[in-house]
Amino acid sequence: MCTMVQQRQGYYRVLTLVIVTLPFSPIRWGTLCSDRLPALPIDYRAHGSCDTKAVTSIQVADEIFVAAAPELVAAVIADRGLWRQWWPDLSLTVTEDRGPEGMRWTVTGGVTGTMELWCEAVMDGFVLHYYLHAEPTKSLPDNLRARADELAEQNRLRRVAGKEMSFDVKQRLEAGREPGDPAIAGTSVREQN
Repeated sequence: MCTMVQQRQGYYRVLTLVIVTLPFSPIRWGTLCSDRLPALPIDYRAHGSCDTKAVTSIQVADEIFVAAAPELVAAVIADRGLWRQWWPDLSLTVTEDRGPEGMRWTVTGGVTGTMELWCEAVMDGFVLHYYLHAEPTKSLPDNLRARADELAEQNRLRRVAGKEMSFDVKQRLEAGREPGDPAIAGTSVREQN
């Protein structure tokens, strides 16, 4: 549980957030607080109720609909050559290969943390969800404003890389499909028999 102060419509209110930890993630979830918030007119740090170590500095979540059969994505996201293209400064170690449902990695290199691609079957295609929870490996400035700016820039760069990866997967799997056409079909069990 974490308590923080937020300015809203000219007055301050205290928010209490309950944090849930997912069983598969080695990273504890939290909320941005303490030295990661912009300066407020009151000294909210004096309350001491936030544990900033429980928060990863880089949090990316993105999704895109892909009009292709979910079973087609496993070969694309398992291609280690594409990983180097999508994330050239990262070293990925597979922690869980879930085939057409996605993949989970631990990440080292430019950042250290966890990353996941989750493929959720929707209609005749799937939604590709991308998650990255990480800490930068290079040291951050001591100045709070400079630190916040650096973390914002690193988050932006990781979001852009995630979006480029998502569009690449979409383009590979939807190649030749015209807008409005049915989704690209995969080989189903019925077609093999």
